[in-house]
Amino acid sequence: MTKSPLSPDETRVLQQGAALKKPLARAAAIGRANGLGYVVFGALTTVMAAPGLDWIHLAEGALVTVVGVLQRREAPKLERGSPQAASDMSRNEFWLMIGLAIYCLARLFVLTPETTALSLDPRLARASGGDLDGLVDAVHGILFGSLLLVTLLYQGGMALYFRRRIPAAERYQRETPDWARATLGSL
Repeated sequence: MTKSPLSPDETRVLQQGAALKKPLARAAAIGRANGLGYVVFGALTTVMAAPGLDWIHLAEGALVTVVGVLQRREAPKLERGSPQAASDMSRNEFWLMIGLAIYCLARLFVLTPETTALSLDPRLARASGGDLDGLVDAVHGILFGSLLLVTLLYQGGMALYFRRRIPAAERYQRETPDWARATLGSL
């Protein structure tokens, strides 16, 4: 058995630092995964909206893509214990929530669906009991109302999640010496 090059005190400091870093690493992994999902979803939305120059969906896709890129950029900083990265990731989720909520509200109250193309098919009119506009409005309301609820819960929850990591990052910075953070960062 080889003797550890670290003293018992240094080993204890590394173990404590690793314990303090664990929730930050988990939050960073969540931020990276969310960021990747946002980039993929945002890019697909942008590509699908580009041919018709659908400005609303282009803006939505751009917002989601930018937030995804920002989350992926901040995640490694959070893992290294940056309180500013936790704050930035929280703010990114908050602005994504606001942007998507505005989009949902606009779709619910301003940009109502057009049923003229759907009205051309008499089978749809018969299936809806003759009130195709009412059916489309109901489906539209359920869809965007649900999306609004999910946005408020998910992005709002993620904003709070990252906001609550700020004290953990501050504690990691305060209680883990530079040499221990560098060692833990290289593992």
